[in-house]
Amino acid sequence: MKALKQLKSLICFISIIPFQGSSLEDAAEAFYLSPLIGCLVLGIPSASLAFILSTFMKNPVPAFLSFAFYVFLSGFNNIDGLMDFSDAIMTRGNRETKIKVIHDKYAGSFAVTSLLLNFMLISGALLTLSTTSLVKAYIAASSLSFLTAVLATYLSPPMKNSKLGRIFIEKTSRSNVKATVSFAAPVFIVSIFKTQGVVSLIASLILLLVIVHSSKKALGGINGDVLGALIELTKTSTILWFSLI
Repeated sequence: MKALKQLKSLICFISIIPFQGSSLEDAAEAFYLSPLIGCLVLGIPSASLAFILSTFMKNPVPAFLSFAFYVFLSGFNNIDGLMDFSDAIMTRGNRETKIKVIHDKYAGSFAVTSLLLNFMLISGALLTLSTTSLVKAYIAASSLSFLTAVLATYLSPPMKNSKLGRIFIEKTSRSNVKATVSFAAPVFIVSIFKTQGVVSLIASLILLLVIVHSSKKALGGINGDVLGALIELTKTSTILWFSLI
């Protein structure tokens, strides 16, 4: 029952699907499963919708509608993280100033710019993807994006005064078994998609190292916004690579 409760909490955390009695601590305990659960809850439904719409609509309409469904299903949380992270990283000042910015509820110019750039990259990719590649991209992106978030908890300490970052790092990074399990679903997925999958995995890991290094240098660690930004950027990167290969 405890494992089921943790799984329900994780689904609530990564999507808008509601379950009673969910908690952040339980979600953190099961976070190592997010590369698989993200694929099942976000990737496969979005891929299925794209395939169904493509049977009676011409591209890029199915691509944009299915992507809107993906974003809606994920609850927009990661987009907010991307905006806050961009504001903090690009703001001039010392570490304390940047930490204050990332906690600020108002969106600055860097936040808006990052949102627009991310949307432009996604839009460009969606315009060129075939239905088959789009289906693959959703499945790969939903898994790889959460893999990078899980690995980030192993590579960085929590940011000062970060409740969410500390909880997820403490619950996830203390187990090598969990790290191994986290890799299982993404590696299996990318092996099926061959070149597109392998390139996307490598690109995701490089992006992970860049984001973690930047966050540790500027903020002293990671928090929920950094994890959200990493999930969002990895998703964009994966869909972009599937459109290029």
